[in-house]
Amino acid sequence: MKSLLRFHVAWLFLGAFCLTQSTLNGQTVGPYSVSGRAIDGTIGVSNVTVIASNLTVTADSRSGVTDTNGNYTIAGLGVGTYAVMALKTNTVFNPAAWQVDFPTTNNATVVSNLNFVVVYNLSGRLTNALAGTTGISDVTVVVRIMK
Repeated sequence: MKSLLRFHVAWLFLGAFCLTQSTLNGQTVGPYSVSGRAIDGTIGVSNVTVIASNLTVTADSRSGVTDTNGNYTIAGLGVGTYAVMALKTNTVFNPAAWQVDFPTTNNATVVSNLNFVVVYNLSGRLTNALAGTTGISDVTVVVRIMK
């Protein structure tokens, strides 16, 4: 019974060591994570790819995809400065990227509320309805979101 207990304790110790110093595809898996939400107004945007790229360690990045409510978490980040950005085809987010710094101490940290908001662009040309193609200058356009 004692040898079985020692065996389990040894595996627990080895498992704890691997969790703090493990590697994934040649990259060190660290104790840090980032989380947030991609939103359009107050509605979550699903299927947004969020990438955390380590700016201090070459080729060290992790990614995640937002769920149906727009939430994401990227875990396993190591020490360094990260650029966190959201990507979705035909969509612009504000801010374009967040910068997050994780210290050299090995404390598990979650940086949350790194949110990305959908940005819309309004473009076009105002013309005189009677003349058809004559542009009108010095016009102020106001956009109101009706609920």
